[in-house]
Amino acid sequence: MQGGHAARCAEAPAARGELGALCCLPAGHQSRWAVNGQLELLHLYLPRIAWAQGAERWFDLDSRSATLNERIYFRDPVLEALCARMASVDWQAPDASLLLQQLTLDVQARLIAQHTVHQRTQAAVRGGLSAAARRRVLECIENGLMREPGSSALTLRAMAEAACLSDYHFARMFKLSFACSPHAWVMRRRLELARELLAAGRVSAVEVAARCGYAHLSHLNSALRRAGLGSASRVALR
Repeated sequence: MQGGHAARCAEAPAARGELGALCCLPAGHQSRWAVNGQLELLHLYLPRIAWAQGAERWFDLDSRSATLNERIYFRDPVLEALCARMASVDWQAPDASLLLQQLTLDVQARLIAQHTVHQRTQAAVRGGLSAAARRRVLECIENGLMREPGSSALTLRAMAEAACLSDYHFARMFKLSFACSPHAWVMRRRLELARELLAAGRVSAVEVAARCGYAHLSHLNSALRRAGLGSASRVALR
């Protein structure tokens, strides 16, 4: 965002920082830096679950086949514009949280589409669920989340049956494929669906909580607050 001309990465000494320059650092990356002079930057972290969901749902990629390409200082006008807009957002504004979420999704989509090492052309990824099994399990999750009040809750057994595996083996294979547990995936997707229903404003917050599998409205409000979204009524007003 500012400065950076004198910031050097020991592992990429020829790379030169400048206004708008970007770096992609995959999980587990390690590097040594010498930062001389002033430097102002935007540092965006993408959680593993969000990355896995984006790869699978948007691009039909096993998340292990969408590894972020490690790059020290590169240019991408689309990413630069998204990051600049993110940095300019008034984070105290009523709609700031929603806008930042959308910008983050746009950044993630651009990274997956343009800045990953798709391993489909390399050795096949071993272990985990097959592409067909992943599609069946995700469909099972979507159908199970959008349920009528009083109907059976989504279970690990139902997901395992969709994958044609035992409960224990399914849980292990799911984690290999998505880098998170089935529970973590479902909790995140449940919250996304609740937020979408609240924003649409067609049903009450109490009904949204029931449809999305929350015990009652206070549980939904607690989940929204943990995600930094405020209460159900606040989401509905955005």
